[in-house]
Amino acid sequence: AQGYIFIADLYNEKVYMLDSSGKYIKTLLARGDGLKGGPGAIATNGHGLLVVADDEKALKIFQYSENGFTVLRRFSMCPDVS
Repeated sequence: AQGYIFIADLYNEKVYMLDSSGKYIKTLLARGDGLKGGPGAIATNGHGLLVVADDEKALKIFQYSENGFTVLRRFSMCPDVS
């Protein structure tokens, strides 16, 4: 709703926040902040929740507060089927 852009950087294992013009604001999440691998996909709901699918084949829901993000829930996803 505020025009922020969120970037999932799979290879550097981080999630970045940009302003509406594409200028870097800050790194939101990195390995050790609840990520256990690179973020493959992200989504937001406009109410402070960030959903991240990572290399660990897990879906994690983060809640934003003044202290940063904390993991609210974690769901394991099915392994790849060959």
